[in-house]
Amino acid sequence: MLSILMQVLVGLIAGYIASRIMKLKGGVVKYIAIGVVGSILGNLLISLIGFYAIGFFAKIIVSIAGACLLISISRRIL
Repeated sequence: MLSILMQVLVGLIAGYIASRIMKLKGGVVKYIAIGVVGSILGNLLISLIGFYAIGFFAKIIVSIAGACLLISISRRIL
């Protein structure tokens, strides 16, 4: 239960920061969704090159990078 809450918290923070970096408007639910999916994407990509995010701040940074990548990809597709 705590890990789910932690994932939502990381998703909220990462989604909000990535949305500000990429100049995307939205609400809290959109920030959480972008952050959580971006976190998964970021962790997947970073693990493919052999690194892992250990610690809260490392997870935030990887999640922000993944969320920015997700926003960028979605802009190209849509």
